Amino acid sequence: MANTTHKDIVVDTSVMRLYDSPKDDVFKKLFQWLRLNGTLTMSKKLLLEYGRSGQRKIFILINELQRKGRYNLIRNKTLEAFTRDRHFKYTCNYKDKYHAKLVFLSHRKRLIAFDNPLIHDVNSFPKIDGIKPCACKRPDKCCY
Repeated sequence: MANTTHKDIVVDTSVMRLYDSPKDDVFKKLFQWLRLNGTLTMSKKLLLEYGRSGQRKIFILINELQRKGRYNLIRNKTLEAFTRDRHFKYTCNYKDKYHAKLVFLSHRKRLIAFDNPLIHDVNSFPKIDGIKPCACKRPDKCCY
């Protein structure tokens, strides 16, 4: 489990695939912040998606974050045990429901993604432990 004093974030594969060569300064700043200060909250399912992206440098980042204690892996059993969404009407596809749950179980409940239905579902979900989940396409809106 990650050190909870660090600021954690969930980064969807659609955004993380830019890690190797972000062209937009806002994403360069996101990845720099993640390398220097942030904590990455992950699941095995998201890790597998990262692997399919073909970006080797993502795994170099993950290894570095693990060594520094800034990697928060939430187990599949924990994701499946999350039932506060039992009556929530998801609009995202089935596999993205696990990514939404990952956000809900993270410390700060923050997501960067390009997937509109996933962003909508995270932003529509009620507060959890007093924290309103937040998702956006541009990291300047909700991540820091």
